[in-house]
Amino acid sequence: MRRLLTIAAASVIGLLCFVGVASAGDASNVGIHPGAHTSFDRTYNWVVTKTDDQHSSVTIAQNQALNVTYTITVSNGTPAYTDSNWVVEDGIPMNSSSSFTLDAPSDVTAVASQDGGTVNTAGQIDYCSTDSLYNPIFTAWPFNGPNFLCHYVIALPDGTPGTMTATVTFGDGSLGTGTAPFNFIDGGGNLIPGQPTIKQGTVNVVDSVAGALGSVSAGHPQTFTYSVPVPSSTCGSFDMPNTVNLIDSTTGNSVASASDTVHVTVTCPHVSGCTLTQGYWKTHSIYGPAAKPDPTWNLLPGGLGPNTPFFSSGQTWIQVFNTSPAGGNAYYVLAHQYEAAVLNQLSGASSTSAVDSALADAKTFFNTYTPATAGALRNSSAVRNAALNDAATLDNYNSGLIGPGSCD
Repeated sequence: MRRLLTIAAASVIGLLCFVGVASAGDASNVGIHPGAHTSFDRTYNWVVTKTDDQHSSVTIAQNQALNVTYTITVSNGTPAYTDSNWVVEDGIPMNSSSSFTLDAPSDVTAVASQDGGTVNTAGQIDYCSTDSLYNPIFTAWPFNGPNFLCHYVIALPDGTPGTMTATVTFGDGSLGTGTAPFNFIDGGGNLIPGQPTIKQGTVNVVDSVAGALGSVSAGHPQTFTYSVPVPSSTCGSFDMPNTVNLIDSTTGNSVASASDTVHVTVTCPHVSGCTLTQGYWKTHSIYGPAAKPDPTWNLLPGGLGPNTPFFSSGQTWIQVFNTSPAGGNAYYVLAHQYEAAVLNQLSGASSTSAVDSALADAKTFFNTYTPATAGALRNSSAVRNAALNDAATLDNYNSGLIGPGSCD
């Protein structure tokens, strides 16, 4: 690539170079006319913001239709870009009407001077040739002839303008020099065509919910908007996380990102409905130990309250509550949550389809099994596992994880 850039620069060398200064000997007959072309990288900085029209929190009723609208703004940062990798490079042509001698590539040196000569940076000679197109590369040192050309590269610490100086030590010990000014100004005559090298000039906007939204080029800020529906079929609280990434179109790397999370609360339509745990109902019957029994117990069919018979268990409701599910007896595990769920609904708590299904399953189980026959079920029994799954659903309901929420 450098060789091609040098070839392209050859046509303008005469505009960029000063005639070399030579001492006696070979140097007095050789014109040294270095060129100076520049290049650097320009990496664009990016900023992305993401907001929603609900201010990151929303409360809606069950089955209410609502959309959250997100706004994404993409622009360059401050500063808009960062420059780096400054280089000055070109050819050092040596021309004479008679032959001169160079013993080795080290006889040719290149130094860049910046900041009024306070910063000096040495470069390297990477190849030489007798041909202006550097074809072929010269390797049969020493050189002896009337025309020679070496290419240099100098990596600079910054992009301030300066002067490049080429120094040639000829075979007879004489010295010749040539200078050329350089800068990094667009249109200033030194930048290699196509420079600077742009990095992160275009980014693709990729959203975790909406997917690919489009691309943005440096200097052209854009705003994107889109809407998504809020799930509202189930009561409770949850988060809607959302992240957008700016992906460099060349490398595929993320160069900036932003997140916006909307906290959603879905309320059930019942104003006073809420649930209490089986521990509450167990301790708030007429048998205590709570000082004030909950009157909801009196709403059980038959008017017997905690003394209501519990299916074919041979026990009352309060006796079932007070029986530990020793050995993991699925009957009592399910019965405790079933009783609490029924009392919660009698007290005005709304239900869900999952809770209704679990209650129906529980009734079938209790009409089929006694505590003893249920306790005899193997741990691997599908019936036992189904009963435990229903107990878990009702536990979530009684604890307020699903349904209208806890009264606590």
